[in-house]
Amino acid sequence: MVEKNINDNHSGDVGTYAADLVNEIKLQTGTYKSKTSDWLSCTSTTEPVSKRFFLTKPPTLEDEVRRLLPSDDESVEELERRATVTPLECPLEWARESNAYCCSTVFTYTSGEDLCTSSYYTNAVPVIDLQLAKQGYRLAAWLNVIFDGDTNLP
Repeated sequence: MVEKNINDNHSGDVGTYAADLVNEIKLQTGTYKSKTSDWLSCTSTTEPVSKRFFLTKPPTLEDEVRRLLPSDDESVEELERRATVTPLECPLEWARESNAYCCSTVFTYTSGEDLCTSSYYTNAVPVIDLQLAKQGYRLAAWLNVIFDGDTNLP
């Protein structure tokens, strides 16, 4: 389906397809421009690690180790809760969001027709484009935060 979409609507060129998706995100008239703020609703992708874990200066190695050790009055459950890192929180939320399309789009194919010539194709292509745009935008945000400390996205 993606190949047919690229051939039919983007001159058969993957680069053109990617550029078209970027334009739909960046341009004021783009289909996705008004939606992008919701795409990064998980704060862990939009805040640099340096700002998330400490307020004034980076902790020393000793501070890091102490944080992982229980204090005298701390239960094992409290230690586990405090030491738990949830780096997959946002990707899991995004996976749930994507899974919602299973019932509304993906598993609606029941006619036995050619997938690329039926109404299934017509309904699936906008979802595919949206999901690829979202995931590309999110990946760009993560990489920008890792390398630049900020999303730097439109």
